[in-house]
Amino acid sequence: MKGIVKLAVFAALLYLGYTRAMPWLERLQLSKQEESVAQEQGTASADCVALARTAANTLGSELIPLAAPTADRGTWGTALLRTGAALSDADDACRCGTESCLQASVAISEMRRTVDSLNSAVRGSGPPMASLAHSRERVDQLLNEAQRLVKN
Repeated sequence: MKGIVKLAVFAALLYLGYTRAMPWLERLQLSKQEESVAQEQGTASADCVALARTAANTLGSELIPLAAPTADRGTWGTALLRTGAALSDADDACRCGTESCLQASVAISEMRRTVDSLNSAVRGSGPPMASLAHSRERVDQLLNEAQRLVKN
């Protein structure tokens, strides 16, 4: 009889362990996975914003100073390629889907419009860009907001 009682207690403990402990362990593992994903997204967001900021700096330091109809075509072309490469790198990094990546992507789109306008003006196929200062200010605001979102 003692053996049957021990077996019944053992079976009850197994049942409770399976119905209570297993879901708890699964939730614990899931929360660890969620933390890992959040850390990866945080890193991706930070990389995205950093590369977008680098693209903005490249645009401001290399391309904008050359934006004149009298610009040397070779120098302009080289600066245009470097700026395009920086924008492409930033664009590739900003596909993480977080709010900061979305903000940075909007800034990258604004920078691409600026590059296209400047290129048209330099090549003589379009009017000079009247709102360059406004565009740069908008890009800075978007990137500052993206950076703030990364820190939160």
